[in-house]
Amino acid sequence: MKIGTLAIVILLIASLSTQGSSLETSPYPPNVTPTVPIHPLGTNYTQYDALVIIGNSELIAASSRGSGTLGDPLIIDGLNITTNAHSIVIANTSLYLTITNCFLRSENFTSGFGIYLENSSHVTIDETQVLLKQVGIGIYGCTDITISESVVRYCDSNGLLIWGESSNILVVRSSIGGCDDTGIQTLLAENVTITETVLEACRVGLNIEYSKNISAANNDFHENTYGTILKMSDHCNLISNTYENNGLEVLGNETYGYDHVILDNTVNDLPLKYLYNRINEVVNCDGFGQVILAQSHNVTLHGGILRNSTIGIEVVACTDATVEWAILIGQSTAGVMIDYSTNCKIVYSLFWAGEYGVWMHHDTSINVTDSVFLYQKKAGVLSVNTENCKVSGNLIEYAHNGIEMYYTHLGTVSGNIIRRNLFNGIYLERCVLDEVILNEVSSNGHDGISMYETANMLVAGNEITDNSAGMFAAFANTIVVAGNLVHNNSGSGIYLMLADNLTIFENIAVSNLIGIRVSQAGSGIIYNNTLAFNSIDGISLFDVTNFDILHNIIFNNSIGLDLETGTANNSIYANTFYFNDHHNAHDNGANNCWDNGVVGNFWDDVSLDVYLISGTSKSVDHHPGLYNTTSPTTLGTSFIPEANFYLGLGLGLGSVVAIVLVALVYHRYHT
Repeated sequence: MKIGTLAIVILLIASLSTQGSSLETSPYPPNVTPTVPIHPLGTNYTQYDALVIIGNSELIAASSRGSGTLGDPLIIDGLNITTNAHSIVIANTSLYLTITNCFLRSENFTSGFGIYLENSSHVTIDETQVLLKQVGIGIYGCTDITISESVVRYCDSNGLLIWGESSNILVVRSSIGGCDDTGIQTLLAENVTITETVLEACRVGLNIEYSKNISAANNDFHENTYGTILKMSDHCNLISNTYENNGLEVLGNETYGYDHVILDNTVNDLPLKYLYNRINEVVNCDGFGQVILAQSHNVTLHGGILRNSTIGIEVVACTDATVEWAILIGQSTAGVMIDYSTNCKIVYSLFWAGEYGVWMHHDTSINVTDSVFLYQKKAGVLSVNTENCKVSGNLIEYAHNGIEMYYTHLGTVSGNIIRRNLFNGIYLERCVLDEVILNEVSSNGHDGISMYETANMLVAGNEITDNSAGMFAAFANTIVVAGNLVHNNSGSGIYLMLADNLTIFENIAVSNLIGIRVSQAGSGIIYNNTLAFNSIDGISLFDVTNFDILHNIIFNNSIGLDLETGTANNSIYANTFYFNDHHNAHDNGANNCWDNGVVGNFWDDVSLDVYLISGTSKSVDHHPGLYNTTSPTTLGTSFIPEANFYLGLGLGLGSVVAIVLVALVYHRYHT
């Protein structure tokens, strides 16, 4: 029998079910204790195979009693169905029906729907338990559906999924928890009421998406990553809900998705404050569990200690908003989230042990400045799809990545101290025209600065030390690396690969494994750099073509300049080589020119009118000059005047951040 989209949905869920997980011997996953426990099977259950009902006539035949009217509904009760397929499927029915006292679960891995309703109306699901399915209960294109006194547990996707223009749905006095994705999901639904229900231990307790007139009142949200997500929806009501260690996120666009009634909710026993359409205000955030500012202008959110919510402070679709002197601790998503906003700033705030400290998304001209970020699980600052945003003058320590940036344009990362992070200090991916300047980036577990698929980038004036690689870029185009002090990194100080149009100048790279390494690159210039005391090479080029290498000072490395296989058609002149242990220069490439026809390079070991370069290419510098000096034992700041500035940068930034932190604590507790 053809029933429209039912067959498509069944096939889809069947394909998803192959990805399910094995069942535990206990009905509970480890470390999860539900608020409403699963009852043991009763003696009054009837073992039953999967039940599929299409149309009113099949519904009457499958029911144990009733006539299908409002006062005398058809009854399906007492079924125990254990199957990896869908347990109960009902489609194209209009008679009144109650499904009660049933126990539905998968056999040996999570799969299928517990109950799937399509194009049906007047159905009540009462005192029923659904366990370990792909989706607990699915409602598609239905009206007048009630779910009461029921328990849904440990589903791979959704506990309850309401979609396909379903309307007039009531969920009351039920418990849904332990779902990998969402407890209750509404998608393109209307007039849904959820009340007196427990939603716990899911990624999202309640996800309201592209829906209208959804009401959630007097519900308890426990230990979800997100308590409620309200996304691109209209005229919803969230009233008197309790959030424990989670909270609310409101997502819209620049103009739509914020006109809701959000009243009398609490986060960790403190009020959830929803501020909508506010202008020219200063709001004291002391005493709140969470603060959300939506579609407002020139509002300052001042102070507050916000702990263990989904998001501490959310600023969405706002202009000229400020978050200042806030303390954000243990948020599961972000201490402060800025979304679709312009000309906003976060300043003089402390972020501790959350997922992200600040998360910027679809924003323009946001400034995150003079704040402290410690122990973030993912990143101190995350910027995604932003333009002209600045992260400056902050201290970021002990995160996974200090700063992460994706698809940003005209962004600036400047004057920060970024150190002791587990992976990268600064990570940029698919960014254009960003600047990373005047930062101290040190003691990070992987790269100090890492870039992937970026273009037109400037990395300048940073001190980069004690990382794995100092600065790394791959699949990059038009990168300028200038005036950085790069030292004591266990890998390469500066490493660029699979990149074109590179400019590397006036950097000091000392005591790294390799000072500057470029591989698989075409077109660029390396000039006025100082490379010294690197364990292997001062400069290493692999499969590099059409570079100019000039006016570099290269000394006390194992090999000064090493041209490896595939390196061809490069011009090398006016460089100074001395006291490199094995070779001043080595060339295994082809057609590299070691002078410009007039000027060659300066060598400490030249004895002939020409200088023979070691390596298979048999290259020759036809115009060599003699460099004669006493070998230095350390690199002093006198070698390049700019070094005095870069070496002092860390002390200057450290003092600024220390003053900010002291001022923050003093202000919070003495005013």
